[in-house]
Amino acid sequence: MKKLYLKVKRTLRFIFYRDLDINEQLDISENLVDDNLLTLYWNMSKADRQHSYEVFKRTKKNSNDRDLLLLSLLHDIGKSKIHAGVIFRVLSDVGLINNNKILILIELQGANDGLNTVIPYTQKFYYNLRPTIGIEKSKILTIDKENGLHYSLKSLANLFEKGELKIVQNLGYPHPVLSHFRSIDIWETGGDGKSQSRNGWLVKSLEDYAKKTSVDAKAIFLDNSNSIFRGGHEGYLGPNALGLEPQKIEVRDTIVPVDDRKNFGLLNDLIEKRKSSNESLNKFSYKLKQSKKSFQFGGLRNKGGQLAVQLENVCNMIGAGINIPVFKTALGSFDTHNNQEATHRRLLQNLDVSISLTVKALKKIGVWENTIIMTYSEFGRRAKENGSRGTDHGMAAPHFLIGGKINGGIIGEYDDLSKLWNNNINYKIDYRSLYDFILREHFNIKNNPFSKFNNKLIV
Repeated sequence: MKKLYLKVKRTLRFIFYRDLDINEQLDISENLVDDNLLTLYWNMSKADRQHSYEVFKRTKKNSNDRDLLLLSLLHDIGKSKIHAGVIFRVLSDVGLINNNKILILIELQGANDGLNTVIPYTQKFYYNLRPTIGIEKSKILTIDKENGLHYSLKSLANLFEKGELKIVQNLGYPHPVLSHFRSIDIWETGGDGKSQSRNGWLVKSLEDYAKKTSVDAKAIFLDNSNSIFRGGHEGYLGPNALGLEPQKIEVRDTIVPVDDRKNFGLLNDLIEKRKSSNESLNKFSYKLKQSKKSFQFGGLRNKGGQLAVQLENVCNMIGAGINIPVFKTALGSFDTHNNQEATHRRLLQNLDVSISLTVKALKKIGVWENTIIMTYSEFGRRAKENGSRGTDHGMAAPHFLIGGKINGGIIGEYDDLSKLWNNNINYKIDYRSLYDFILREHFNIKNNPFSKFNNKLIV
């Protein structure tokens, strides 16, 4: 009833508005001393100008705060198509709103074993393939008649039950490459195993999104890998930009060292030469210091490990009103060639605890409905365990989409495990369909680079 009342009231205001008298106009001019702000105000509809002035008068009776009075006069600017982004910038600067869509990426570095994450417990051949590392049926967290989750994923099982977790099975690409670095490069640039872009898969779309939406920066990575934002320059940050230490992730292969430079994030020339970049960093620092919404994960953070540290920082940035559409984090290493059981259990526990703490914080902040958390990894692992009680590189794996507006469930299914090719789980869903879903449904970018991979099942 309240919503109906407000709609009726808004309609009547637009029908029976009145013109502002000369004294009211002078009052507005005295408070909106900046010509640009005055122009924005007078470009509103007459009804919106009247309403804004009424709000201004009510606000003035209770407060002399300059910013608050300014906002009361300008709060309806967002209804103007031309100036839609201005009000969001104004409100964001004083920490009153954060209406941006948020994507939190969690890279499972090293290639997560999907078969022991989402377990087809009804397939007898599962235990034939994994006589020592197969998860006991009594421990599996069943989520439907055919599948269950690893026993470390209790929070994710709860999110699935609430309809806030979608599992997409058998993700991969047409021409599989089982090299860690080549494959993660394919995933992060949107390639098919034969060709790929030089730029990160999000970069072009983030540039388009930033043009029509108020953002403080386009993206930030909290681990030690920024390759997903390759090709992006201004507005792409790293942990050092906010005085944070990058979280060290275990190396994928001993052959290739992990980049350990101190100057992550904005390129040095952007920091040193571009005033706007420095202003952004100063603004972030100010918002973090002034924020009263400090989220500390407490003792449970230790159970979340390095991922919890990264996500705690993400929640504090969001809580401080810093508008960044994409946050990139990582957990690793999932390269479990030997003695997989203990390592995999610890990493999945880290993932589960970290996501649980993040969901609680985002709900408290009030942005859970605008957020999607997505996992990804370079590839999966083979169905058959090796001689070292581990698993070797495989072609496909399931991944998670988590969010307040996610239509939960399971998309896709495992192959018959008795009929695998070279002990590989075959890919059935192109991983780029996730990218189309994120860009199309979450960021409302219908015409995106991955539109042709639109999978109507992922809704």
